[in-house]
Amino acid sequence: MNRMLGIIWVLLMGVTSVCAQQQDTLRFAHFNTENLFDTEDDPAIDDAEFLPSSKLEWTPERYSIKLGKIEEVFEALGFPDVISLCEVENMRVLEDLLKQPKLAKLDYQIVHRNSPDGRGIDVAFLVRKQFGKPVNVVGKGVDLGPNSFPTRDILVLQVKSGKHDFFFTANHWPSRRGGESSSAKRMAAARAALSIVDSLGKKFPQAPLVMMGDFNDTPQDTSIRLVLLEGKEKSWGFNSFFSLAEQGEGTHFYRGEYSMLDQIICSKQLENGKHFSFVPGSARVHRFSFMTEQDGKYKGAPKRTYVGNKYMGGYSDHFPVSIQVLRKKP
Repeated sequence: MNRMLGIIWVLLMGVTSVCAQQQDTLRFAHFNTENLFDTEDDPAIDDAEFLPSSKLEWTPERYSIKLGKIEEVFEALGFPDVISLCEVENMRVLEDLLKQPKLAKLDYQIVHRNSPDGRGIDVAFLVRKQFGKPVNVVGKGVDLGPNSFPTRDILVLQVKSGKHDFFFTANHWPSRRGGESSSAKRMAAARAALSIVDSLGKKFPQAPLVMMGDFNDTPQDTSIRLVLLEGKEKSWGFNSFFSLAEQGEGTHFYRGEYSMLDQIICSKQLENGKHFSFVPGSARVHRFSFMTEQDGKYKGAPKRTYVGNKYMGGYSDHFPVSIQVLRKKP
């Protein structure tokens, strides 16, 4: 009897081992780096605030510290397979970031396009080769109407992971500056995002899509509800951060309250999909202790690089977010 039980145990362990070999866990993350500028003047954009001669005294030393801080965040995240970034000035800052000691040993690929934003802050991706190869990238403009200052493009990325297509968008929607009147600009961004969903759905109906970014609105706001077509049968996906927002979690700290401005939205192809599957409950806001104010007036807030014109040597005004996805192997 004991021998028979032993045989059954061995067989079960063999099945478990085979199943484990048939999938691996991917992590996708987003981080608003808060003004990752280099120290050189670019006449094409308004970067005067971030120069050595400015009031902020944005020196090469402070720039170097900032790059190291971002690397520290990535390490704490476990060096995700795909990272979307916002508030990066240009390709150079991304190249400098990947020269950091630990990042330099990894296999990240940069995906970046210049946006028309007047301050020159763009969105971008870092993609690990172990996940896949970027094969196409397009910047989708957001029409804010006549006499409006241009905002960041939505970056659309196609990755070939093995034999399968996987799509991402990097978002940094117009800010909340101006209060309620600014909501119309985010509605315009939502319409642009929805047009991307429609286009990809027609051309690549089986491919998963993940929208990541700083939307400057919460999951409960109209713009996010629009982009998901919430409450309609043709809704294309789900907001993995909705329940956390309902629980009072958030990525941005303002006047003592958290707001879930940074989110990751997934298409329905990731609901137990054939090749890729979202891991339920894996959505996380990473309020790492090292990047969180522990006491004083701003207790609980992210440690920032500057507060006003005062240099603090911190990380960002946003916490990073991530999800996990299973990649199923044949």
